[in-house]
Amino acid sequence: MELRRRGYASSTVRGAANIVTTVFDDAVDRGKLARSPMPSKPRLARVLPKAPAQSNPKTRYLTRQEFERLANKIVPAYRAMSYVGAFGGLRWGETAALRPEDVDIEKRQLAVHATLAQPVGGIPYRDLDVKTDASRRTIALGEVADVLAEHIKTHASSDWLFPALSGGPLRADNWTRRV
Repeated sequence: MELRRRGYASSTVRGAANIVTTVFDDAVDRGKLARSPMPSKPRLARVLPKAPAQSNPKTRYLTRQEFERLANKIVPAYRAMSYVGAFGGLRWGETAALRPEDVDIEKRQLAVHATLAQPVGGIPYRDLDVKTDASRRTIALGEVADVLAEHIKTHASSDWLFPALSGGPLRADNWTRRV
């Protein structure tokens, strides 16, 4: 609730609580903790600020099973990228700028510190001048780490976690059209 007192939005407070809950649940699943120190989900729902009303009531999100079916239809070289986007909450440019060394499989973490800049008519490049300071962050990967470990062995280059099929950085317009 300290975040709320400091003026953070309800969605930010709820997101932080969900991340912390996920981290502790993962620690319990791995046998590192006997039980999570977080309140139960029903109790947590009572103490967290209410979620803002959806701006578009027709918005529908994919279920896990629907996402899995979609991911299995994606070009294998970009299947892991869809997992990072769906479960990591990264912007497309942040995902496209990732390097293999940004992934720590052992710790099951992903470091975000750049975005892919795409000058009109120019070659995309990794831009360390990210949108905000909060954009520099570490993401807990959970089971997505396993997907990325396999991806790194088969598809990553030395410079790009998700290289273009022809090598080098991705181009958003090509990726959107082709993938």
